[in-house]
Amino acid sequence: MASFHSFKFDPEFLQVAGPMLAIAAQRPQPKVHEIELRRTNLDTLLRGLGVGQPEQHVTKTTHTIKTRDGASIIVYEIAPKQRQENGAAVLHAHGGGMLGGSADAFIASGSIAHYALASGLTIFSVEYRLAPEHTLDGLVNDCYDALEWLSSNATSLGVDNKRIGVFGESAGGGIAAGVALQARDRGLSPPLRKQVLIYPMLDDRNLTPDERLVPTAIWTYESNITGWSALLGKDVAGTDKVDELVKYAVPARVHDLSRLPDTYIDVGQLDIFIEEDLEYARRLHKAGVQVDLNVYKGLPHAWELFGGQNISVGQKVLAERISALQSI
Repeated sequence: MASFHSFKFDPEFLQVAGPMLAIAAQRPQPKVHEIELRRTNLDTLLRGLGVGQPEQHVTKTTHTIKTRDGASIIVYEIAPKQRQENGAAVLHAHGGGMLGGSADAFIASGSIAHYALASGLTIFSVEYRLAPEHTLDGLVNDCYDALEWLSSNATSLGVDNKRIGVFGESAGGGIAAGVALQARDRGLSPPLRKQVLIYPMLDDRNLTPDERLVPTAIWTYESNITGWSALLGKDVAGTDKVDELVKYAVPARVHDLSRLPDTYIDVGQLDIFIEEDLEYARRLHKAGVQVDLNVYKGLPHAWELFGGQNISVGQKVLAERISALQSI
């Protein structure tokens, strides 16, 4: 019988993350379909990461744009103070399981400024509307509408619209993948240069726990059920009803993955998204898309939120991501 003890945290990660994970384990854990506590916990964690950080040499500009359904949403522009005029840019969709997180909180954590400074790119982070208040393809549509705005206003924004990519982590990675699919289908011109998908949340059918991953899961199966149910509807996520409801919200269900831009994907071995991410990379490759896939032993989901950027493997992952962004 196979041992479940082979899946363990990277020792260096466990050393830096152990105290934070122990504190997190003592806090009340949200129940399935409990949304507000998940939102509060993530917001507190992200904003806490930014406390005491040195000032970063970036500019922050706030844009308000109209979406296709007439709503107004914010897009934050984060750029190095010494930015390259008419340079590359990336549209960013933040993580949060479809139901939480915010562009503002991710910016407060310092992560967006880090990516902008290290890559030299201008990053446009979308304050898309969240589930369950906004559902189905709506989150992807908000981000695609922001992409169209960025592309069509590139000159005035100091961006080369032939060098625009999409980028997101977790749920944001799934949304970025959906944006790339919509850009292909709507004939965005010039086309996207790249999609950078950080442990993306791609498949609503991933609801049955892999017992090997449960002990180290930071984004849990209960959270996954909650996130997909908020987006697609309770008793809908994971069923045959989904295909009829959505076109872009669940990239793993899209049958044709051809004609997509060059793709970068990374995921930790201890992430519950590992199987769906590997399968998406395989299908992209089969469809003729250039794929750079990196799997990291001993890393869980969202390892950066727990000090993982300070360990050797974390620094290696971040360097790979920066290289991917710089190739846009």
